[in-house]
Amino acid sequence: MQKKNIYIDGSSGTTGLRINQILKNHDKVSIIKIDEKYRKNEKYRLDAIKNSDLSILCLPDKESAHIAQLFNDGDKIIDTSTYHRVNSSWIYGLAEMQVDQREKISKSNLVANPGCYPTGIILAIKPLVDNHIISSSYPLSIHALSGYSGGGKKLIEKWESNAYKSVKFESPYALLDKHKHLEEIKYYTNLDDYPHFIPSVGAFFNGMRIEISIHKNNLLGLINPKNLFEILTMTYEDENNIDISLYDNDSFYDDFSFSPEKNNNTNKVTISIIPNKLGHISLIIQLDNLGKGASGAAVQNMNLMLDLDENTGINS
Repeated sequence: MQKKNIYIDGSSGTTGLRINQILKNHDKVSIIKIDEKYRKNEKYRLDAIKNSDLSILCLPDKESAHIAQLFNDGDKIIDTSTYHRVNSSWIYGLAEMQVDQREKISKSNLVANPGCYPTGIILAIKPLVDNHIISSSYPLSIHALSGYSGGGKKLIEKWESNAYKSVKFESPYALLDKHKHLEEIKYYTNLDDYPHFIPSVGAFFNGMRIEISIHKNNLLGLINPKNLFEILTMTYEDENNIDISLYDNDSFYDDFSFSPEKNNNTNKVTISIIPNKLGHISLIIQLDNLGKGASGAAVQNMNLMLDLDENTGINS
């Protein structure tokens, strides 16, 4: 089989660098390179897109929007920015989200890669809404912790500077703002309103932990943790990249069980169900913000769009 030509526009950014790293282990593709001095030259970039079998945009939102306007019909594009994620002309690139999503990605020329936080949140919450465990009006509250690589080069430089070397705690951010990921979270979980979202940055490079509390008073019917475990297990029974666990005994976990770095360098997502004696339920989701939360998902979508095994080249 002849190798497919892939162009990564924005290959020097955090997501682009990780995609390049993953594709080094991919024997079905070769990467189109542009001379460094032409890296930002629009003509050379568009020529690379034209000559590729598939291009991956790792660009800021405004630049992705501009480049997207210049595509030719038939160009296969994956956009890793936020810009096209709730655009009906683009397919959302979360293959495990619903039974027909994988097929939609495979047949599409325009795929919007999901955000890191939304990947974990949607996979955990959408089945709860779809199965009427919580209502679409549920007042969802989410605390999430990400490695500092999620903020790109500037945040990496800040957290690796001498001034931050002594920081051992997590730092909440965007507390006064509408986080850019909330639009896709609300849209794909089928919630009526935006969740109360509290994201934080931790003193580690990559990894992610998302914590969602489900209050007993907002559960519909007599659902119990084992029922919830069975529903999520059935939802993802054929998904090799998603693990579901039920921790209904203190002896089942320890201080390291919920490390945000648990699934680093993989496309794994772990969803843990933890019942509280008062009747509340906690969901803890772990994934790599640069893996399944960004670059790993982009390569998975690339494989689907090129009719390859979706996990080719990916550490699952």
